[in-house]
Amino acid sequence: VPMSNSSVDLTSLQNLFQMQINKLTAGETRLLEILPKLSEAVASSQFHSILKDYTKELSQHRDRLQQIIDVQQIATSSATCGTM
Repeated sequence: VPMSNSSVDLTSLQNLFQMQINKLTAGETRLLEILPKLSEAVASSQFHSILKDYTKELSQHRDRLQQIIDVQQIATSSATCGTM
C-alpha cells in the first residue's frame, strides 16, 4: 500500500472520529437540556429519580467527551444530533 493512500485513509478516519465526537457531544448536550424539563413533568417519583440519575450519568459522559476534544485538540462544530 503506497504511503499517500495510507495518509488519506488516516486523515479520513481522523475526520470521521472528530465528526462523531462532535455529534455525540451535541446530542448529549441536547439531552441534558431536555431531561430536566421531562423530569419536572413526570408525576411518578420513581421515574423522576431515574431521570435525575440518568441526567447525572449523561453529564459525566459529556464531560469525558469534552476531555477527548481537549486532549485531541478537536475543533468543535455546531454539529447537531440528527435524531433530535
